[in-house]
Amino acid sequence: MLEYLAQSTPQVVVGKLVDVLGQGGKIFISPTNFAGTKRIMLNLRTAAGQNGNVFCSPAVSKHLREKTMSTGQLLGMPLVESTTNKDEEGKTTVIYTVTLPGTELVELPVGELKEWQGTLINFEEVLDLS
Repeated sequence: MLEYLAQSTPQVVVGKLVDVLGQGGKIFISPTNFAGTKRIMLNLRTAAGQNGNVFCSPAVSKHLREKTMSTGQLLGMPLVESTTNKDEEGKTTVIYTVTLPGTELVELPVGELKEWQGTLINFEEVLDLS
């Protein structure tokens, strides 16, 4: 890999939040965290009794705070796994984020190179230069 590219692992969609929790799972939200301005962190307990934390994306956090997303809708959001860049000790961390549908990575194959054909603007037609 080229040295100027950050080494990371592509995002992986684990599943919908409801599928990860299972029937009878629980979501816990700190009122202080919910009232703040940073990303909302959810404390989760799966139906099997496992505990863990996930962050909401900035967009999901905004919708929850503005009450434009219900708890039922939150359960249908995808949970995405990604890996952080290596730290000073060479370690990476796996993080999980609840995102809006359609924000997962889409693979675009590298194909034929084409020259950029930008739009040329005639400023004399746009601006009154008289």
